[in-house]
Amino acid sequence: MSYVVGHKRVLELLKRLLTGSKFPHALLFVGREGIGKKRVAHVAASYFLCKKGGCLSCRDCKRVLEGLHPDFRLEAPKGKGGGILIEQIRELRDWAFMAPMEGERKVAVLDDAHLMRPEAANALLKTLEEPPEGTLFILVTSEQSKLLPTIVSRCQIVRFHPLSRQEVEEVCERIGVPEEVKRFCAEAGTLRFASVMPSQIETAKRAAETLLKNPSLKLLAMEEVWSQETTFSIFLFLVRKKLNGLLRKGWNERLWDLHRGLLEVERLFYGSNL
Repeated sequence: MSYVVGHKRVLELLKRLLTGSKFPHALLFVGREGIGKKRVAHVAASYFLCKKGGCLSCRDCKRVLEGLHPDFRLEAPKGKGGGILIEQIRELRDWAFMAPMEGERKVAVLDDAHLMRPEAANALLKTLEEPPEGTLFILVTSEQSKLLPTIVSRCQIVRFHPLSRQEVEEVCERIGVPEEVKRFCAEAGTLRFASVMPSQIETAKRAAETLLKNPSLKLLAMEEVWSQETTFSIFLFLVRKKLNGLLRKGWNERLWDLHRGLLEVERLFYGSNL
């Protein structure tokens, strides 16, 4: 299917789950960032709302894929710090309990669900404990550990495997990503950085190499990384990837210092945006 690259096994599972008379009320999509989970959520919603059994070509399916179906709703982080606010969950809950505009079903997708503020997560939990009839909730996350265990327990988990290098390159070529960025995305196994500039990747690589050589370096002094969130995200990705590889070979005090320093830097950076 041209709308989604890869994830054939997941798509087959979802079609079986969502085109019958019995279906789960909540799904949790778990997998690394930038591999197409949100796109698959649109496809899953199309399966669920399609009157022809998930054809992906009728008017209903096309409107869901475009985000225009009246019985489909997508919520994503917003507000200061990019969190999901309790007001969003309350509005989503009110919408979910209303009768469908068309047919008998509704779908609510919550992207980056791990970014729910605590009060928002508690409000969603109450809804999942007594879900409205005929409504499917799809939570999408790259960090399951940050979700309330009670929310996770009320969802059927769907795990996504990373895309292959060929699949990443296919998407990059389709959307016209520069060659340097395409190579980086293919090596990283994610499309998360497909919209960045080659210069941002080079800046992040230099900073990551510098920090790995000298864990005591104060990142706050590295203005070129600290000043741009996209560059900082690439930097974090690179350092974590290298750190995870080193940790598999054995733990030592130097790696512990780097790990603690990285967590503190991340807290300071994202905390400054709250």
